[in-house]
Amino acid sequence: MLTNLLRTALATDVGGNELAARGCLRFQTMLRPSAAEWAEYNSGKRRWDDISWAQGIHGSTTGLRQSWCRIELQLRPADVDSNNRLVAMPFFGTAAVHFALDR
Repeated sequence: MLTNLLRTALATDVGGNELAARGCLRFQTMLRPSAAEWAEYNSGKRRWDDISWAQGIHGSTTGLRQSWCRIELQLRPADVDSNNRLVAMPFFGTAAVHFALDR
């Protein structure tokens, strides 16, 4: 368990029906070059030099790829109701991994 202080909120579906409480947590990921670009290159639809390399770094046989993730957690003090939005404390973080892709 990462924390037991995650703020929760009641969610509703598109019809307005109330669902179970959900944690206030968001992930955003990015892969550069994207999976679509890499698939286009492998199928011959994109040239090696036209790929969006991370930081523009590539050579004749390898290129730099980045896998990036951003998170947002909304935490609450231990003595406060988990649905109280007024005391939510946002926590943001990012992490990235770089690795070589071979031609």
